[in-house]
Amino acid sequence: MFGGHAVNISFAQNERKSVTLTSTERRGQGIHSHLLGILTKMKDSFRTIGLAGTTVGVLDGTAAVVVAGLRGVPPDRVFQYISSGLLGRSSYEGGAATVILGVILHFIVAFGAATIFVLLARSLGFIRKNPLILGPLYGIAVYFFMSEVVVALSNVTRQPRTLSGTVTGILIHIFFVGLPIALITSHSPQPMST
Repeated sequence: MFGGHAVNISFAQNERKSVTLTSTERRGQGIHSHLLGILTKMKDSFRTIGLAGTTVGVLDGTAAVVVAGLRGVPPDRVFQYISSGLLGRSSYEGGAATVILGVILHFIVAFGAATIFVLLARSLGFIRKNPLILGPLYGIAVYFFMSEVVVALSNVTRQPRTLSGTVTGILIHIFFVGLPIALITSHSPQPMST
């Protein structure tokens, strides 16, 4: 037996046979259980990222279109502005293709922001417990990262910064980026310990 454990396995309706598991087989079951726990945690994280990324993509995109519309800028220009980060000024002459590219890039950024927050929350438990504080702070951090790093490194033609534009951008990122991501994450299934 060498430390093996006897296990009854049913092969037919009334037939039972005793099987001895070796320590290697027991370790294999432990690894299987561990991997199953990791996959469950990943599935829950992907679901949370998907919901948060989609929600933020829609909310932030809608807010951008509304704010731009109040200044007389049509919705297609909002997303061509985003695609100009890759294409430069030629984005504004690209028609529907550059609008679609802008929408895709916008959602990539939204999913990126959601992914970072969910992974941080999975590692640092206090993040999920304080969504009303850490969500707005995360939104502000995303705003400054986007404006000072991403836009600065892109091909976007930068406009002079205004106080009203900065305040509007920060408020949008608090209420339509950081807070939704934090609330969705805080209400998602608790990560399993493996």
